[in-house]
Amino acid sequence: MSVAQIESMLGSRTLTDVQLAQLALAMRPALGDVFIAVFAPDGRLLAGSRASVDNEVPGLDSLLARVRNAPSAAVTEPAARGQEEVVIFAKGHRSRAGELDAVIVQVINVEQQPLAGMDLPAGTFVLLRDGADRVVARYPADHTMPPGQKLIDGAATTGPTPTTRYLRSRLDGAQELVATRRIPL
Repeated sequence: MSVAQIESMLGSRTLTDVQLAQLALAMRPALGDVFIAVFAPDGRLLAGSRASVDNEVPGLDSLLARVRNAPSAAVTEPAARGQEEVVIFAKGHRSRAGELDAVIVQVINVEQQPLAGMDLPAGTFVLLRDGADRVVARYPADHTMPPGQKLIDGAATTGPTPTTRYLRSRLDGAQELVATRRIPL
């Protein structure tokens, strides 16, 4: 399932807590503990992947206001939830009449190392980045590359395959081969 499928369920008025819980469970192997909620623009919870999810989204009022002001823009926001570092993804949904009728919110706990357990060749690492090239999580962990840091310097050259490129690291100046893959959230 993806945001497009959640939007389809919203459009057909078939979205349920059970469906969001199943989606969160399906995302667990790749991203770890994720919770998903869909809110009305006024902040009323329409559906959630677990109980009391509406009380677990840090800065929910501010997040909803940002989406109301720019309904077509996706919002990615690093935040703290208690003692945990999380990344919040939010996107507005428009009704058939073109009005904002819901806000889809996904929260990923980056403290749990959602990429842990990957079998990587020596000297390689994996970054989970958002659409603005900000680091969401890194495996293996590296405290010199905290969540929220923008990584890409814009000086990419073509790599050996269509999904690869060479970039100069902003951290140490070394040229690195970078492979990308989109994960629908």
